Amino acid sequence: MAYELIIDNDNKKIEIHSDLCDKFMEIKTGFNNNFEYVNFHLFNEVENFLNKDEYKEYEIMECSECKPMENKEKLDEEYDDFYEEFPEDEEDNPTCCPF
Repeated sequence: MAYELIIDNDNKKIEIHSDLCDKFMEIKTGFNNNFEYVNFHLFNEVENFLNKDEYKEYEIMECSECKPMENKEKLDEEYDDFYEEFPEDEEDNPTCCPF
């Protein structure tokens, strides 16, 4: 439904995962890691991020379990379908806390 990147700056590697991936959750909840985590809703956002100059030398790896690059159309569609279920706010709600 969304994408998660695990960035290993020490080894110049980036892993792409689905946000519901078990392997991703194992890595993120592990205590012995020094990774950076970035999430995106749609695959084109991932591509734009990876095209930044600072990541040109990084090795990009797709998770072998969830295969987000292979399944990007399905994941993007699931994200769109999920958020279509919620009506958009047309007005600000004055009774709602702004924080």
